[in-house]
Amino acid sequence: RLGLRLHTWLPFLMVHSSLCAGTVDIGPRPVVEVFGRQLLVDGKPFHLKGVNWNPVRRGGRNPRDLDFRGFVEVDAEIMSLAGINAVRTYDAIMDVDVLDVLWSKSIFVLNSVYVNADQPVESLIPKVRAAVGHPAVLMWVVGNEWNF
Repeated sequence: RLGLRLHTWLPFLMVHSSLCAGTVDIGPRPVVEVFGRQLLVDGKPFHLKGVNWNPVRRGGRNPRDLDFRGFVEVDAEIMSLAGINAVRTYDAIMDVDVLDVLWSKSIFVLNSVYVNADQPVESLIPKVRAAVGHPAVLMWVVGNEWNF
């Protein structure tokens, strides 16, 4: 049942022009394609060297203490020095300033917009709208260990 609902919404999200309202253009968006089993970015094979990124202070609790803005400058520098080129989140990054910092370090984002099947599918629309068109967003993540 869930797959059928997502199948209905995802084409809408990919092409509906009103989702782009309010986004800021900070440069050309890379062309992302899948050719066979190969991910291509701007026509070149792209090897993901990524980490899960969930910035919560020591002793903090997710999601209450999730702080993308507070950690992005230091964490992006460390990740860049380590050769990381992608982060996967557990919650959507909707702050364009955070995406700008990651993009400035050549770090792509696999942005999680729907990880809890208990939420209505429509809950992902504002998350996508907040970041659609940003060049740092490599792809949208739908689902997280749904073992049923």
